[in-house]
Amino acid sequence: MSSFIENATGDLKEFLKSTYNRRVSIYRNVSLSDMGIDDVDILSVLNIRGADPSFYRVVNSGSSVPYEYWTRDWNVRVGRYIRGVDPLALREQLTVGSTIAVDSCELLMPGLDDVVQSIQDIFVARASITMFATPRRQEGFNPHRDGVHVFVVQIDGSKRWWLWPSQRSDLAGSSVEYDPSDLGDPEVCVDLEPGDVLYMPYGTPHCAAALDKGSVHLSVAFKQHTLASSLKMVSEAAVEHHKLKTPIDFRSGRTFPKMAKEFPELFKTISSWLEQEDFGALGATAKELDCTPSPVDFNLELRVANITENSVFRRGSGGIEIIETVNDKFYRCDVDGTSLVFPSKLIDSLTSADSSDTFTYDDLVKQMTDSAKAAGSHNEAVRILARLRLIDICQDC
Repeated sequence: MSSFIENATGDLKEFLKSTYNRRVSIYRNVSLSDMGIDDVDILSVLNIRGADPSFYRVVNSGSSVPYEYWTRDWNVRVGRYIRGVDPLALREQLTVGSTIAVDSCELLMPGLDDVVQSIQDIFVARASITMFATPRRQEGFNPHRDGVHVFVVQIDGSKRWWLWPSQRSDLAGSSVEYDPSDLGDPEVCVDLEPGDVLYMPYGTPHCAAALDKGSVHLSVAFKQHTLASSLKMVSEAAVEHHKLKTPIDFRSGRTFPKMAKEFPELFKTISSWLEQEDFGALGATAKELDCTPSPVDFNLELRVANITENSVFRRGSGGIEIIETVNDKFYRCDVDGTSLVFPSKLIDSLTSADSSDTFTYDDLVKQMTDSAKAAGSHNEAVRILARLRLIDICQDC
C-alpha cells in the first residue's frame, strides 16, 4: 500500500532527495482517495458535543477567542458536569469570521490513523494532523513559522498562501510569530484548490487567507529529532534526575560553539548513568525520544481522566500472563505483548476477580506494596491499570 507522502508527491525518492528539508513545493490535483482521506468526514470534528476543548483553538483577527464563548457545561451523569465543546456555539464562531483549528484530529477521527502512521514509518518522527476551517476572505493566524515540517492538504474551498524564506535561528526548532513588516516581500504566493498539496520545511514563515469561499484544509505535521532537540531532551532529563544543575540553553541566537562549553558536564552525566546502571534515568530519556507512539484511544483517555477516589471498577479485558516472580513481592507479567512488573498481591486480586465483580478505589490501593506506592501517587497507579485495560471504570454500578 502506497504511503500518504508517495501519493502526495508522486515520487518519494525524488522528494527525499531534492525537496525534503530544502525547499517549498506544490503538488496539484492529488487524489484525496489515494492519500487515504476521502472517506473521512473532516468537518465532523466540529459536531462532537462535550469534546475536550484542549483539542480546539479559535482565532479571530489574530487573537484567541476565550473558550467560554464556544463551550458549555455538559451533564455526564447525575450531579457531575464537565466543560466541553458546544457545536452550535463553535459553528457560530465561523459566522463572525473566526478560524477554527482542531489539533491531533486523528485522535477524534480514526480514519486518519493510516496517514499519521505512514509518516511515522518513513521518518521515524512524531506526526499529527490539524484541521483548519476558515470563513471566506478571512486570514486567521498572523504570519508565523512552525518548528515542524508540514504538508498542507486543501480539502474544500480555496486559500491563498504567502511564504517567506526559511528562518532557523532556533537550533532546537520552535514556533515563532512575526510582525509582517519584519518579513518584507514574500518569496512565494500561491492559491490552493481542493486536492492541492503544499509542502513547507520546518522554519518557513507563512500566513494564509481564504478566498471567495470558506476554506477547509489539513496540516499534516511531523518533527524529526535533530541533534539539538535530542540534546535538549537529554539535558532536561538530567536536570530532572538531579544530575545536572541547569539544562543546556537552546534559545534562539545561541550558536553551537557557545553551547559546547556546557556539553562536557552533560556527557559526564550520561556516562555516570551508564556506570551506575541508572536505568531509570536512561529509561525516562528514552521514553521522551520515542518517535512511534501507539495510537491513543480518546474515549479511554477521557474515562481515565475522570477517575477519582470514589470510582468503582470491574476486572478489565487486558490479558495478564505471569512470567516470573521477583523478590517474592512482584510478578513480571506480559500485558498484551509488553513486559511489566506489578505487585504480586495486586495481580493475584485481579486474576481471581470475576469480570462481574466490582471493587472500589480503596480496595485496589490496599493491594499495592509500599514500594509501588512510593513510585507515584495512588491515583496515577490506578490510571496506569485502566490504560492497560486491566481494570475498567464501572459507569453503572
